[in-house]
Amino acid sequence: MSPYTDVPFSYRRRVRWGDCDPEGMIYTVRVYDYLLEALEAWYLKVLGLDFGGLKYERHMAMPSVRQECQFMKALKPGCEVDLHVFVERLGNASISFIVDAVGDDGSHYLRFNHTACFITLDGFKPVRPPDDFRENIEAYRAAGKRMT
Repeated sequence: MSPYTDVPFSYRRRVRWGDCDPEGMIYTVRVYDYLLEALEAWYLKVLGLDFGGLKYERHMAMPSVRQECQFMKALKPGCEVDLHVFVERLGNASISFIVDAVGDDGSHYLRFNHTACFITLDGFKPVRPPDDFRENIEAYRAAGKRMT
Protein backbone atom coordinates (compact mmCIF):
# COMPACT_ATOMS: atom_id res chain seq x y z
CA MET A 1 0.00 0.00 0.00
CA SER A 2 1.37 3.40 -0.98
CA PRO A 3 1.96 5.98 1.77
CA TYR A 4 0.75 8.64 -0.69
CA THR A 5 -2.96 9.16 -0.32
CA ASP A 6 -2.86 12.85 -1.20
CA VAL A 7 -1.76 12.57 -4.82
CA PRO A 8 -1.30 14.88 -6.53
CA PHE A 9 0.69 16.86 -4.01
CA SER A 10 -0.58 20.45 -4.03
CA TYR A 11 1.18 23.64 -3.06
CA ARG A 12 -0.99 26.71 -2.49
CA ARG A 13 0.24 30.06 -3.80
CA ARG A 14 -1.34 33.51 -3.71
CA VAL A 15 -0.35 35.99 -6.40
CA ARG A 16 1.08 39.06 -4.72
CA TRP A 17 1.10 42.60 -6.06
CA GLY A 18 4.90 42.48 -6.29
CA ASP A 19 4.67 39.40 -8.55
CA CYS A 20 2.95 41.43 -11.23
CA ASP A 21 3.89 43.85 -13.96
CA PRO A 22 2.48 47.41 -14.26
CA GLU A 23 -0.52 46.02 -16.17
CA GLY A 24 -1.55 43.95 -13.14
CA MET A 25 -0.73 40.53 -14.58
CA ILE A 26 1.91 38.17 -13.31
CA TYR A 27 5.39 38.99 -14.52
CA THR A 28 6.45 36.03 -16.68
CA VAL A 29 9.67 35.12 -14.88
CA ARG A 30 7.91 35.04 -11.48
CA VAL A 31 5.96 31.93 -12.47
CA TYR A 32 9.20 29.95 -12.27
CA ASP A 33 9.50 30.94 -8.60
CA TYR A 34 6.09 29.35 -8.10
CA LEU A 35 7.29 26.20 -9.85
CA LEU A 36 10.44 25.92 -7.74
CA GLU A 37 8.55 26.60 -4.51
CA ALA A 38 6.09 23.81 -5.34
CA LEU A 39 8.86 21.39 -6.28
CA GLU A 40 10.88 22.14 -3.14
CA ALA A 41 7.78 21.47 -1.02
CA TRP A 42 7.23 18.22 -2.98
CA TYR A 43 10.87 17.16 -2.40
CA LEU A 44 10.41 17.73 1.33
CA LYS A 45 7.20 15.69 1.38
CA VAL A 46 8.31 12.82 -0.87
CA LEU A 47 12.10 12.71 -0.48
CA GLY A 48 12.27 14.07 3.06
CA LEU A 49 14.67 16.86 2.09
CA ASP A 50 14.38 20.36 0.68
CA PHE A 51 17.00 21.78 -1.71
CA GLY A 52 19.33 22.68 1.15
CA GLY A 53 19.07 19.22 2.70
CA LEU A 54 19.79 17.66 -0.66
CA LYS A 55 23.00 19.69 -0.87
CA TYR A 56 24.24 19.58 2.71
CA GLU A 57 23.01 16.15 3.83
CA ARG A 58 23.20 14.11 0.61
CA HIS A 59 25.94 16.11 -1.18
CA MET A 60 23.97 16.23 -4.39
CA ALA A 61 21.78 18.61 -6.34
CA MET A 62 18.99 18.53 -8.89
CA PRO A 63 19.56 21.37 -11.36
CA SER A 64 16.99 22.10 -14.01
CA VAL A 65 17.82 20.83 -17.47
CA ARG A 66 14.56 21.78 -19.16
CA GLN A 67 11.67 24.07 -18.27
CA GLU A 68 8.64 24.99 -20.26
CA CYS A 69 5.52 26.87 -19.26
CA GLN A 70 2.22 27.10 -21.05
CA PHE A 71 0.06 30.07 -20.04
CA MET A 72 -3.69 29.41 -20.27
CA LYS A 73 -5.17 32.25 -18.23
CA ALA A 74 -3.68 35.42 -16.75
CA LEU A 75 -2.81 35.40 -13.07
CA LYS A 76 -3.62 38.66 -11.30
CA PRO A 77 -2.99 39.98 -7.78
CA GLY A 78 -5.06 38.20 -5.15
CA CYS A 79 -5.62 35.10 -7.26
CA GLU A 80 -4.92 31.85 -5.41
CA VAL A 81 -3.81 28.72 -7.20
CA ASP A 82 -2.92 25.19 -6.23
CA LEU A 83 0.15 23.83 -7.97
CA HIS A 84 -0.45 20.10 -8.49
CA VAL A 85 2.76 18.10 -8.88
CA PHE A 86 2.84 14.98 -11.06
CA VAL A 87 5.88 12.82 -11.84
CA GLU A 88 5.84 12.17 -15.55
CA ARG A 89 9.02 10.10 -15.78
CA LEU A 90 11.90 8.88 -13.65
CA GLY A 91 15.01 8.06 -15.67
CA ASN A 92 18.48 6.84 -14.76
CA ALA A 93 19.58 10.27 -13.53
CA SER A 94 16.66 12.53 -14.43
CA ILE A 95 13.13 13.20 -13.28
CA SER A 96 10.40 14.93 -15.29
CA PHE A 97 7.46 16.68 -13.70
CA ILE A 98 4.21 18.20 -14.86
CA VAL A 99 2.98 20.93 -12.54
CA ASP A 100 -0.47 22.41 -13.10
CA ALA A 101 -1.61 25.70 -11.55
CA VAL A 102 -5.36 25.49 -10.94
CA GLY A 103 -7.67 28.05 -9.35
CA ASP A 104 -10.43 27.42 -6.81
CA ASP A 105 -13.02 27.51 -9.58
CA GLY A 106 -11.15 24.86 -11.58
CA SER A 107 -9.60 27.37 -13.98
CA HIS A 108 -6.32 26.12 -15.41
CA TYR A 109 -3.78 28.96 -15.37
CA LEU A 110 -0.40 27.37 -16.08
CA ARG A 111 1.19 24.07 -17.00
CA PHE A 112 4.89 23.50 -16.38
CA ASN A 113 6.98 20.75 -17.87
CA HIS A 114 10.14 20.53 -15.80
CA THR A 115 13.06 18.12 -15.98
CA ALA A 116 15.86 17.98 -13.42
CA CYS A 117 18.96 15.83 -13.21
CA PHE A 118 20.41 14.23 -10.08
CA ILE A 119 24.09 15.19 -9.86
CA THR A 120 26.94 14.78 -7.40
CA LEU A 121 28.44 17.95 -5.98
CA ASP A 122 31.85 16.36 -6.35
CA GLY A 123 32.43 16.71 -10.09
CA PHE A 124 28.88 17.73 -11.03
CA LYS A 125 28.28 14.40 -12.78
CA PRO A 126 24.86 12.85 -13.37
CA VAL A 127 24.09 10.12 -10.83
CA ARG A 128 21.34 7.58 -10.28
CA PRO A 129 18.98 8.74 -7.52
CA PRO A 130 19.58 6.98 -4.20
CA ASP A 131 17.43 3.87 -3.72
CA ASP A 132 15.27 5.48 -1.03
CA PHE A 133 14.53 8.42 -3.35
CA ARG A 134 13.73 6.08 -6.24
CA GLU A 135 11.39 3.99 -4.09
CA ASN A 136 9.54 7.06 -2.81
CA ILE A 137 9.26 8.62 -6.26
CA GLU A 138 7.97 5.38 -7.82
CA ALA A 139 5.42 4.94 -5.00
CA TYR A 140 4.22 8.52 -5.49
CA ARG A 141 4.03 8.10 -9.24
CA ALA A 142 2.14 4.80 -8.92
CA ALA A 143 -0.36 6.37 -6.51
CA GLY A 144 -0.98 9.14 -9.04
CA LYS A 145 -1.63 6.65 -11.83
CA ARG A 146 -4.24 4.84 -9.73
CA MET A 147 -6.07 8.07 -9.02
CA THR A 148 -6.22 9.38 -12.59
